[in-house]
Amino acid sequence: MGDKSKVFTKQEVASHNDSSSAYIILEDKIYDVTKFLSEHPGGEQALLDLAGQDATSSFHDVGHSSDAWKMAEEYVVGQLKTSEEEGVKEKTRSPECCLGQCFLGQWREIVISPTWSNFLIPLGISLLVYFSYKGVKELF
Repeated sequence: MGDKSKVFTKQEVASHNDSSSAYIILEDKIYDVTKFLSEHPGGEQALLDLAGQDATSSFHDVGHSSDAWKMAEEYVVGQLKTSEEEGVKEKTRSPECCLGQCFLGQWREIVISPTWSNFLIPLGISLLVYFSYKGVKELF
């Protein structure tokens, strides 16, 4: 869809902020999501709220699947221009991040995610009740 090598400024993207023309920025790529508005599983409004803006953190916060990333590639229309006034943009992961730190960070995110919390808390309580019952049973 469109010329993927076109370069947009943040001001140009900001002008595409309604249902007739909705662009979002994801990791310095520009996506024209106008045709996807009615198909978005989270509803049209979720995209319109971020139209004309950088939606990278919101996209990650929702926890989109790898399939969502692949699907999004269909809507790429260009790249974000980074000007010298804005400075050098930092990468998501710094080169200093060693494998162990990144690995632990990923596991920490997995463990504290609602899915795992909803599983681990009842499991912990169940184990506590089980061992308490087993200990009381041995006393009598």
